[in-house]
Amino acid sequence: MTRIASIIPIVLAFFSCGWACFGQESGGQDARIAHIEQQIEATKSLAAAATNDAERAQWNQKLELQKQDLESIRKRIQLEAKEKTLSAEHKRHADVALREALHAIDADVTAPNQEVWKLNRTIRDLRAERAELEELRQRLQDDPRENAERIADTEQRLRNSDEDLIARTLERDAAELQVRLGKEASRIDEMLKNHPLNPRPTIRLLIEKRRALASEQKQMEDVSSQMESLDRQKVDLSAALLLSQEKLAHVDGELALLEKKKQMDSNRGETRQLLYMASTEKKLLGLRIQTQQRQVAALEAVSGYARQLRDLYAKEIVFLKEDMSSLLLRYRKQFLWPLSAILTL
Repeated sequence: MTRIASIIPIVLAFFSCGWACFGQESGGQDARIAHIEQQIEATKSLAAAATNDAERAQWNQKLELQKQDLESIRKRIQLEAKEKTLSAEHKRHADVALREALHAIDADVTAPNQEVWKLNRTIRDLRAERAELEELRQRLQDDPRENAERIADTEQRLRNSDEDLIARTLERDAAELQVRLGKEASRIDEMLKNHPLNPRPTIRLLIEKRRALASEQKQMEDVSSQMESLDRQKVDLSAALLLSQEKLAHVDGELALLEKKKQMDSNRGETRQLLYMASTEKKLLGLRIQTQQRQVAALEAVSGYARQLRDLYAKEIVFLKEDMSSLLLRYRKQFLWPLSAILTL
């Protein structure tokens, strides 16, 4: 009876420790240590109350295991605290990087929106002018020999009109991308302002976070694909510009030869016609080169805005991943302590 009476308080200590762990979810780390320490004290009492050496050795062995368990839990708590600190620091860096990227972006889209509207109107006018030139070329084809000069001149003007349309379209693409960049910056800035510090972790919130992350990853992939297309377009445009410059140099040489021929040739009518066509081609080639140089500048602007947008998406994705990881960790922890308490009981 004396031995049973000495064990009853120890058993009650075990149960009270279990209930303490179940009820201390907020102070979970201290509760784990306190729980093991109470178990150690209970084991010491059992070892002291042992009636023979074999029983005492068994309790002492259990005591050593509990002390090792206590040391392991202390090390685990230190690692968890370090991991939590590093995670918070990394999340802070992701937040800072995202805010710094937002500060570098002009979110006012009034001016680029107006530019898009003006360029759309210019593109409509250029298409109408090109349609008129195409109709003129078709009419001149009725008598190609008589209208050879005008046909050649009209075809050069059509070519220049096509290049001008490309340049204006690229400028509009740059303005539209600037508008998109400003709107995305405003959206992300609003998201950061309304982002709760410690939201309640729920399955619904986790699903929403996952969907938002997948959407931003898709957006970044689309922008990356667009940048690859722009790089290929730059190569083609550089080749076209080089070809136009070579043609212009050739026309200069041709004009010099025709000037000499005009002084020496008795058939000056034909030479005058060739000179007119060459000088017209030179003038139109000069305009074409200027237009292609505008295309290069517009393409660089498009690439710049696309690169800025891709970097913004990349920083937002890092921030969303960190936010989701933190939320998922808290979601797991809210079930960890009740489960540990149940297992302890």
